[in-house]
Amino acid sequence: MRDRVVLFAIVGFGFLPCGISNAQQALPVQSTASSDRDSVKSATPSATTAVWIAGANRLAVSNQPLAPADRLLLLLGIERRFEWAKVRWGTVFVAPSVLPGVYTTGNRRTVLVPCGVFDLCSVGAKYAAFGVGAIPLGIRFESLPLGRASLAARLDGGGVWFDRRIPGDGAMHFNFLAQAGLDLSLQVATRSWIQLGYRHLHLSNAGTGKANPGLDVSLLNLGLAWR
Repeated sequence: MRDRVVLFAIVGFGFLPCGISNAQQALPVQSTASSDRDSVKSATPSATTAVWIAGANRLAVSNQPLAPADRLLLLLGIERRFEWAKVRWGTVFVAPSVLPGVYTTGNRRTVLVPCGVFDLCSVGAKYAAFGVGAIPLGIRFESLPLGRASLAARLDGGGVWFDRRIPGDGAMHFNFLAQAGLDLSLQVATRSWIQLGYRHLHLSNAGTGKANPGLDVSLLNLGLAWR
């Protein structure tokens, strides 16, 4: 009986190092898998949301130099920025926007009014127009931050549908939009920024109407971004 107990003890102690060794080998695998999941999660870029407004006053029709320069243009945009690539001096984002509100005044149409007993005269009547649109093509380059400030440059392309023809007779309800701009971003909280920028915008129907009056305007842009 005593010999059997000694034999079992020898066999048990012989398997014990194998069990400890196997457990030590299994632990790093589990830790490595967990760290891989954490690194993948941390490496996933988060999107940035921005709300901005841009506007300008006393605008002229670029290809109608005799038309009065008394137009107003306001755009409200909601933007999402997705990290596309990191480069040496900063980060490139894909940045599409929706335009839930576009407002313009000073548009003109020709109307006939009595100017005598039997005569009618054509005069220009001003009107405002409201529109909605989208900027599906948006590329934004943002520099590395210097303290709380950073610079950004962007190119955008899209379109706007107005409830009336703009900027006048012979034009279209739908107009194409192209713009380029620069922004200064200032970090105001851990995940929040304010931006002040400049936009040069072109708006026209690209020859799809009987006439193609276009707007080439410089806009001031003010926005808030958060992540």
